[in-house]
Amino acid sequence: MTKQRLWIVLLLTVVLSLLLAACGGGTTEPAADNAAPADNAAAEAPVEAPADNAAAEAPAADSAGQYQIPAIEDGKYNVAFVYVGPHDDGGWSQAHDVGRQYVEANVENVHTAYVENVAEGADAEQVIRSLARKGFDVIFTTSFGFMDASEVVANEFPDVDIIHISGYKSNGENFGNLMGAMENMKYLAGMLAGSRTKMDNNTKIGYIATFPIP
Repeated sequence: MTKQRLWIVLLLTVVLSLLLAACGGGTTEPAADNAAPADNAAAEAPVEAPADNAAAEAPAADSAGQYQIPAIEDGKYNVAFVYVGPHDDGGWSQAHDVGRQYVEANVENVHTAYVENVAEGADAEQVIRSLARKGFDVIFTTSFGFMDASEVVANEFPDVDIIHISGYKSNGENFGNLMGAMENMKYLAGMLAGSRTKMDNNTKIGYIATFPIP
């Protein structure tokens, strides 16, 4: 039953996140209702959740330094998300957060929470480890730069599932990765660029390429 619930959470989160990322992530409520902490240094106030999601309530302070680590809810399947930027950034992190909200609203007995503005490297490892210690059943780490930290913590906590977005490492047990079919969106972007070039009678098109990974 736990594995079935994990797959449901995975599928709903990925579908919602990709759809919203492709559309610019602009379907959530205005940022005024989802105020993020003013800065990321020694945040005293708890991370604020979207106004319509009481389940991601004020987290308690933890050993992860300036980050506020949310608590689990007993008797529920607890899912945590780690964001590299603000949950309402209008793009990548917000798309994941809308997927999180959808899971919370549509999957029974699931509690979700998030930690935002997490720096890659040592900070990410501390936050992921703190979430695992809190008792979260699955942790989504949503930045390529969280990959090595996710691997380290997954090996320390074999009973916690860690899903890394956009990476390529896994251990075949409790640590895996996933990513959407980005070539579909790139194809549409190319069609749009070509159409605009034809309209403007401009023969030059530029492309910003990413660096290769396995």
